[in-house]
This record gives sequence, C-alpha cells and structure tokens, in this order.
Amino acid sequence: MPGMPGMPGMGGGKPMSNEEMAAQLGVPADAMEEEGFERAAAIERQQRMQKQVQETDFTTGEWCTLYPIYIDKAKTVSQGRRLPVDQCCDFPIADEMASVLFEKAKFMIVLERGKAHPRDPTRRTGRIRVKYRNSDSEIPVHLDFPTKRSLLEFCGQHVPSCNIRKQRLAQRAEHEKRLAAALAKQNKGGNAKGPAGSATASGASKKKKKGKR
Repeated sequence: MPGMPGMPGMGGGKPMSNEEMAAQLGVPADAMEEEGFERAAAIERQQRMQKQVQETDFTTGEWCTLYPIYIDKAKTVSQGRRLPVDQCCDFPIADEMASVLFEKAKFMIVLERGKAHPRDPTRRTGRIRVKYRNSDSEIPVHLDFPTKRSLLEFCGQHVPSCNIRKQRLAQRAEHEKRLAAALAKQNKGGNAKGPAGSATASGASKKKKKGKR
C-alpha cells in the first residue's frame, strides 16, 4: 500500500530515507537529519503559507487592511484614529489585533510585523490583512462584521483583555521596574561619592592655605 507524500509505504515496502522525504516536502535534507519529520513538515507548511500570501491579491474587495493607529486612544482623528476615544485602547499593536480577530472571531488573518502607518512612520507597530468578504459576492464572511468599522470596534473592545497584551504589558512593567531600580542605585552611588569628594577637596584647600602662611 503506497504511503502518503513524505511518509513510507506500508506492507513491507522499503522505508523512505531522510533525503527522499526532504525532497518530497521541498525542504533541506539537514532539517530531516537534525529534528526529523515534524520539523520538516513545519518548514514545508510555513513555506507554503508564505507562497500563498505572496500570491494573494490584497487589493480586491475581499480583504481590508487594519493598523493599530486606528484604535489608538493616544491619537487624534487627524493622526489616524478611526473610532471615538471611548472605543479605543492605549498603544495597541498588530499582534494583539490579529490575535483577537483570529482566535475570537475566526477570521483569516495575515500579520505583517514591522509595518508603519504613513501618518506615523517612526512607530512600526505592524498591520494586519483581514479577509472579511467572500470572493463571489459582497456578502461578508461573518454577518456580524459587515464593515471594516465593525472589525475595528471588535478590536477596540477585546484587545485590552487579550492574553498577548497582558504578557506584553507585564514584561514592559518588569523592564521599567528594573530600569528604575538600576537608576536609583546609580544615583545613590553618585550621591555617596559627592560629599566625600568635596570634603577631601576642602581639606586639601585648608592645608594649602596653612602652607602659604
């Protein structure tokens, strides 16, 4: 009985070598040797997805592009915010929006890290592509989300409580705590040296004056 692509056949047939598996999967042979079939299959899936993304036409009406700046409470409308302040959140990033729309609403998402909105080119918080309409009609993929604005409102509501955001903010708080402790230690060390140094200088000055007399 022939096996599935990349797998040895059954019924006493000769097992496929790592090189043969790698050739069928289209991955480097050393990937098979180092970590086996699971790693090779993961590489193959990633390559297939990357190729699919590269061949996707995002200019059609099926897809929309969302930037974190659209739901950033710190931004004004002229700076790119699309929703009222009470429907936005503080400093969102594309990973959080992608997590919310993929895990909670089951949308097809393409996450593009390192991208910046034209109105805020120095802040690379990423962007996401969302397939929110069907290819053969104007009917939305999910009837609860017929427009781009409805996607933004959903993100504004759920991003503050998503796990990725909680982890990111916790890591940032820990980093700021360590930085503050290091600065406090540095300042304390500087203050301790200050009076001692001035006292030594004062003593040297007095000795010099005595010598002149």
